[in-house]
Amino acid sequence: MPQQETIAHQIRKAVRRAPGCQLDELEQSLPGLTWNQTFLEVDRLSRMGLVRVMPIGNGTYTVRLSSKRQRQVAVPNKGDQIMRPRIHSTTTTKWAEAITAKVQAVADQLGIEGHALMDINSATADRLQHLNGIGTLYASKIVEGRPYHNTEELVTKNILRPSTYERLKDRIVATPP
Repeated sequence: MPQQETIAHQIRKAVRRAPGCQLDELEQSLPGLTWNQTFLEVDRLSRMGLVRVMPIGNGTYTVRLSSKRQRQVAVPNKGDQIMRPRIHSTTTTKWAEAITAKVQAVADQLGIEGHALMDINSATADRLQHLNGIGTLYASKIVEGRPYHNTEELVTKNILRPSTYERLKDRIVATPP
């Protein structure tokens, strides 16, 4: 019995055949996978540094395989040990926020409630305190640090600790000021 290819292998194979393809084109080239399966795996692969997701405008993204040099970084003073870098770029954040906006639009059309993310640029301090881990101090620091271009600025501007941000990042959004 032939062994089935993993979703990651299917995606990498499709991107190798058509480098720089758009995310929607990639999904269409994989008839056995749903859009959600494709998106989640591309997101996972991009966080691992195996593929690069690049914005080309209007919520459209291209997907390319990362070069071997981008995927692996030698660890100084550790001999031959190789580590994969943790990918945490503004491109990834913008991509995630664009996809989140699409999901919210679909949820609005379907009438699904409770899906909305909290906008850190417009929410009141009282409203921000409804987020897990955000008290009076953090809420006032978030309000005072406005405007934000992306949610990662909560960490880069030293508003939140990275551990607090990690708990909240899937529940917040920063709409452009």
